[in-house]
Amino acid sequence: MAVERAPGALAGRLSGRRVVACLGAGGVGKTTVSAAVAVGLCAAGRRVLCLTIDPARRLADSLGVSRNDGEEREIPAERLAAAGVTGGGRLHVSLLDAARTLEQMVRRSAPDETAARRVLSNRLFGYLSGSLPGVQEVMAFERLFAAREDPRYDVVVLDTPPTAHALDFLDAPRRLVAALDSPLSRFLADGPREGLAGAGGRSLRFILRRLARLAGPGLLEEMSQLLGDARTLLPGLRARALEMDAALRSDAVAFVVVTSVQPQAIDEAAFVHDRLGALGREGDVVVVNRVRLRALRDGEDLEGHRLPASLAERLHRNLEEHERRAAEDEAELRRLVRRCGAHHHYYRIPAFASDVRDLAAVAAVARVLFDPSAAIEPAAERG
Repeated sequence: MAVERAPGALAGRLSGRRVVACLGAGGVGKTTVSAAVAVGLCAAGRRVLCLTIDPARRLADSLGVSRNDGEEREIPAERLAAAGVTGGGRLHVSLLDAARTLEQMVRRSAPDETAARRVLSNRLFGYLSGSLPGVQEVMAFERLFAAREDPRYDVVVLDTPPTAHALDFLDAPRRLVAALDSPLSRFLADGPREGLAGAGGRSLRFILRRLARLAGPGLLEEMSQLLGDARTLLPGLRARALEMDAALRSDAVAFVVVTSVQPQAIDEAAFVHDRLGALGREGDVVVVNRVRLRALRDGEDLEGHRLPASLAERLHRNLEEHERRAAEDEAELRRLVRRCGAHHHYYRIPAFASDVRDLAAVAAVARVLFDPSAAIEPAAERG
């Protein structure tokens, strides 16, 4: 599989990009598309790192990477060749090690090593770091932008975290900083005892006493210490968030919006498109996965084939049902183009007969996706 950079081909659309972030709702095949994009760019001769945050580890399993230690694992050239992937590129895969990434972010953002150690050793830190909004997404950002600076790779492909909405990933830095800088966080960091006067203070004092009984002595002091130290991280976190926001708006980052032909997924993809537009970056590429294609060309039918009557009738019914569903998929594609605009670049992946479970299957998807024929001509979808 050597990818030709023909007009309209995906390899050409992503040429020169440093980061490719795949966004999409759950269940649309985003992990498979991310893996296929990474394999396709590798076949185009690029040195690729594919990052996944998928807890089910489907991408790692598909690419044959079993160790979940956060290290980059190169797919051997002979395995790529056996799957039909040629072209001289190299492919590494890494799963997010959230604990290690969070520790690195704390150490970089802390004013000194002593403050970093206090945060990392605090018994509440593990619980809070796992429950604060946007933590997983911010860790994905942190890992992504660290890899972006690694000269070993030409491009980093990110399979974004599975979230209720794809936009949670884009909003993650802002949401985490807002949570850490909330009035309650400032109140506790300044010392809970100073603000417990009055009716509101009495209610909060009651809640905190109950928490202290459940968690044992020293809870309030540890919480106050942790939040006080956490506030010292805010300048570094804000600086990183601004860097991430600037990177998201740069031309070095390409967004691949992944959707299926299900109406709800189409609506989600359109919503992601609008949010990217608000960031000043509309989606560079839209990939529509699992599209059922028409089995017959216009004017073609089964007449003239010598088949037993009962078999011909069953085939005819099955074909009619397939053509009906393919027409529904075409209608959803036209709706997506009308909703997002014909100026975008759309690609379709047909519905495969079986699940994508190994490197050979990922390579098969990549061959389809990176073939120039996968590009959808928007004008043809308007009617």
